[in-house]
Amino acid sequence: MRKKAGFKILIVIILFAILVISNISYRNYKLSLQNDLGKTKKRIEQNIFRKEKIARENLESLKNYSEQYPGQNIFGLDRISKLSEKEKISFQVYNNDSLLYWSDNKLSDHENNIILFSDSNFIKINNGWYDMIRIKEGHKKYIAAILIKPEYGFENDYLVNEFSPDFRISSRNVTISSSGKTNMVKNSEGNDLFSITVKNTSVLETVDESITIILFLLEFLALLYLIHHGIRKLFPKEKRSGLNISLFVVSIIALRLLTFYFKIPKSLYDTRFFSPLYFASSEFLPSLGDLLWNSLVVLIIGVFLFQNLRFKNDRRPQKGILRISLSFIFNLLLALLFLLFMKTIRSLVVDSTISFNLNQIFSINGLSLIGLFIIFLACNYYPKHSFNRLSNIL
Repeated sequence: MRKKAGFKILIVIILFAILVISNISYRNYKLSLQNDLGKTKKRIEQNIFRKEKIARENLESLKNYSEQYPGQNIFGLDRISKLSEKEKISFQVYNNDSLLYWSDNKLSDHENNIILFSDSNFIKINNGWYDMIRIKEGHKKYIAAILIKPEYGFENDYLVNEFSPDFRISSRNVTISSSGKTNMVKNSEGNDLFSITVKNTSVLETVDESITIILFLLEFLALLYLIHHGIRKLFPKEKRSGLNISLFVVSIIALRLLTFYFKIPKSLYDTRFFSPLYFASSEFLPSLGDLLWNSLVVLIIGVFLFQNLRFKNDRRPQKGILRISLSFIFNLLLALLFLLFMKTIRSLVVDSTISFNLNQIFSINGLSLIGLFIIFLACNYYPKHSFNRLSNIL
């Protein structure tokens, strides 16, 4: 049994080392990609080339449809409308200066002159910067406007001046300019569109942040496992003693307090998930990441206590003042847990930018799921079961 336990600990140590090395390597690799001007420019151009190919193919489809059915309008082309939404490409068809067809409402009507008569491949139209594709056939013009980056006058939860996700860049470290002369991004025909500037950043993209946070969580769980077995190794005859249980609980709390106070690991606290961007309610709950981490710590402590606290059911029930006092204390703790649960849910709704509108299922995103997961954790704080078990003895 000892050899088997030692082998398990060795496996966890190796796993912990692999997780740490993998996390550091992955983060450094992704940051090097983000901060590399040449690679960033190449990624942008590859995506533009792909979108321009899609735009030209669908402009040809619109042209062929219009020539095949000259007396009919060309509304109701669901395939192009869905493609427009997915790829952020707006399609328009003009007869002279009369608009015959539009795939969406992204382009403003009062800027038709810019759309029709500008020869530039890269223009700003009302709410964003666009790469323009034009096909002229007689009196008709077929136009595709590929959104590069929105440029709203103000921002909120729904209007964000951020590049489309498929560009895999962020406005935090990449800026574009129509008047720049260096680091030019070209279209598929070799014409200059805009220049880019890349500023070094230590903040990863959203998807990469999520991966590093998951790896940190796995490291944390592996470290707790090693701490638990380390304590059992120091006190082998006291496997379920109050000393072992207390030491492990104190170790978890101390580890969490150290990571919170000193903001370690720094790379974790550099992420937006551990910033006030999504949630902040107090000095002790300054971010959604801290709320999630604290909820997990409380749950781990609760499960540990529930699994390891053992009470003798054959002992005589306490009587008199002692019994009343203990019952009062345990019920008071249960009431405090309930208040903590209610405060957590209320704070998560009031002090965050997360949508919990379950009537609109498509408004639920990754942050909403994390918020719901935190509520699930709050509903399952297991110390209450231990208190119930104690109460049954009194």
